Amino acid sequence: MAVLKKNDFVEVEYTGKIKSSDKIFDLTDETLAKKEGLYDKNFPYGPKILCVGQKFVIKGLDDSLEGKKESSSYTVEIKTKDAFGQKNPQMVQVVPMAELLKQKIRPFVGLKLTAGGMTGNVRSVTGGRVTIDFNHPLAGRDLVYEVKLGKLVKDSKKKLESLLFYGLGLSKQYTLKLEGKKAKLKIETDIPDVVLDNFKKKVKEVIPEIDLEI
Repeated sequence: MAVLKKNDFVEVEYTGKIKSSDKIFDLTDETLAKKEGLYDKNFPYGPKILCVGQKFVIKGLDDSLEGKKESSSYTVEIKTKDAFGQKNPQMVQVVPMAELLKQKIRPFVGLKLTAGGMTGNVRSVTGGRVTIDFNHPLAGRDLVYEVKLGKLVKDSKKKLESLLFYGLGLSKQYTLKLEGKKAKLKIETDIPDVVLDNFKKKVKEVIPEIDLEI
């Protein structure tokens, strides 16, 4: 069995848990998602094709892939610094309830609010003040991942589809044709030229066997 190295593509299944509570927060298995009450009809369950060392997933999980054997299983504990980082006190804001009421928002504990491109959770509503935490919900937590690796992925089209999903956030908004070493990609949404240029460089780095035309 091959040993994974940087820039290899491999199929991965995983279940992520919060170490302190053993609560599942991330998984690829649809049956388990339904059993745990975490099922999301819009989520694409099943094995994920990841590129080792390209941070498609959190650092600790990505780092754990290199050196593992394909078709193997393992459990890895991920410390806070390699997961979602420590909580930042500056990301917790207190705002007057009157400001939210003016915007026709009636706050309650657990409500998600978006401001300045960030999403926060209402932590408390007391004395006319609302505390909103814009830290990632898993900031400050150690995590545990149970990982099952499949075979190395050799198919260039599958590699490129993985890079489109994790690199550009695209799953269906494009047309891709691959003939020999030539890959023709037509994207059906507006993406800045600088982003596309960086994407092409990344393709050349991790999928050198193809010549991409956008």
